[in-house]
Amino acid sequence: CDQVLASASSLVPVSELPLDLLLHFLSSFPREFTDIN
Repeated sequence: CDQVLASASSLVPVSELPLDLLLHFLSSFPREFTDIN
């Protein structure tokens, strides 16, 4: 999961992302995927 976040943050600076958009992006992942970490 850390690699996914790292690659996403390298594409778009986190400071330019609205918080709700970031949360929506994270919640779009399957529950099984987010439970691995």
